[in-house]
Amino acid sequence: NTADRSVGGIDYALRRRFAFVRLRPHELRFPKDGGKSFETTLFKRVSKLFIKEIPADGAPVDRSDRDFLSEAYEPEDVWPGHSYFVTTPEIDVWSRWQFEIRPLLEEYVRDGVLRSEVKDEIKKIEEELKDRHR
Repeated sequence: NTADRSVGGIDYALRRRFAFVRLRPHELRFPKDGGKSFETTLFKRVSKLFIKEIPADGAPVDRSDRDFLSEAYEPEDVWPGHSYFVTTPEIDVWSRWQFEIRPLLEEYVRDGVLRSEVKDEIKKIEEELKDRHR
């Protein structure tokens, strides 16, 4: 709590000085010869923990009916962004999952953003990912 309060002043100062545009997570498309790709399947699976379905541009976001997200949070405030799902020849999807996405989801569980019932779903996502990339 102390750390959150100390950062709060910085947050207010930034908001007074800059305009912010909310950018929702969305699917990215890359040229086939560019080396980057977007893990659409994993993006959709993880998104379902937070939202019912990925909305069209400008459409409202509906909370997931799976009831994993705490009522204290809005999906758009905690839904993992699209950059987590970009892979390159140097950073594969398993590395993204293991070192970025899963730790974020586990932190959300510890902090009460996601309810503990989501743990089984996280394990299922991981097993599907392992099967896909064996």
